[in-house]
Amino acid sequence: MDEEISPAVLAARARLREKLGAQQLGGKGTARRKAAKVHRAAGGVGDEKKLQQTAKKLGAASIFGVEEVHLLQNNGRALFFKNPKVQAAPAANMYILTGTAEDRENTLGILSARAAAAREAAALAPELIKRLQQQTANENKDKDGDNDDEVPDLVQNFEEVSKE
Repeated sequence: MDEEISPAVLAARARLREKLGAQQLGGKGTARRKAAKVHRAAGGVGDEKKLQQTAKKLGAASIFGVEEVHLLQNNGRALFFKNPKVQAAPAANMYILTGTAEDRENTLGILSARAAAAREAAALAPELIKRLQQQTANENKDKDGDNDDEVPDLVQNFEEVSKE
């Protein structure tokens, strides 16, 4: 082991000792650093898996074809979901929306859609009232007139017929 080591190699080793010497935690012969611990986020993927398992237990079924969802809030803002994954569990009266949500100001488009629906309902109301009045009038006529559904009054005496 009496090999001569070049001064360039010795200089490089000295630089490495200066650079990495502070990273050794134990004594001679120990590893330079401990393994870095990976801390997972507090509510990451595990919560989503638990949610999916709970939805499966409740019998939630996926609903396809929902392109966007607007959830209106009392403070005048709306949550907007673009192409959400929608699941419904009617027995538990529960709907699950998963996807990225944007918190937006309540847009005029939503308000105009609600106003249009209210106008349609107001236009249909007189027609529905007329139908209900006609139905009640027809029911009253059936009660007043001879109706075949009722049991007829007894005209004969059955005891006399049985004696014969």
